[in-house]
Amino acid sequence: MIGLPEERTSLLIGDPQVISVHQTMPLVAHDNPDELGQLPKVYLVSADVTKLNSDQLRAATRIACKEKGAMGGSREHQTSRSYRFPFALFAVHSDSVGIDIEFVDPYDPVFAESICTPAEWSKSQTRPETSLEVADVWSSKEALAKALGDAVKYDPRRLPSLALTPDSATGAWHTARIDVPFGYTGWVVWKHENA
Repeated sequence: MIGLPEERTSLLIGDPQVISVHQTMPLVAHDNPDELGQLPKVYLVSADVTKLNSDQLRAATRIACKEKGAMGGSREHQTSRSYRFPFALFAVHSDSVGIDIEFVDPYDPVFAESICTPAEWSKSQTRPETSLEVADVWSSKEALAKALGDAVKYDPRRLPSLALTPDSATGAWHTARIDVPFGYTGWVVWKHENA
């Protein structure tokens, strides 16, 4: 596994006992790490639910994402955000990037089929059959749709899940699971800037 060094920092957003931001790791298993290019920086935002509501978490995450994105120097950096109260994720990368965090809901075969491409659903080795597998497929597709530019305009039944590809990569696109709290799943998708 290749990951980013963990950097725990509380941001200057209110009281550090209320919200904290720390860099987390994309969990990447790949035979040739050089093919991945530069990994995106991924941050997990945690809120104290007794002192912060969902709207405040979103506002704090937007500020943190803007601050971290601006730290890239002269070159414009791409950012992506995702929220699942009391957590949020955001990613910063030199090229297209998308991120998503989801709560792992109980398994629902109707929902599972509704988010799979016909090819994913027809093959037993790629059909999601557990709650976590369904959440992984959904989250990785959401992250890819965000990296492509607009998650709302992509139909998950027509968008392949990079989480189901052998090297978690297709062409210039790479994906990795994010280290998030138990009961949640998170994925980041990024474009290799030289591909």
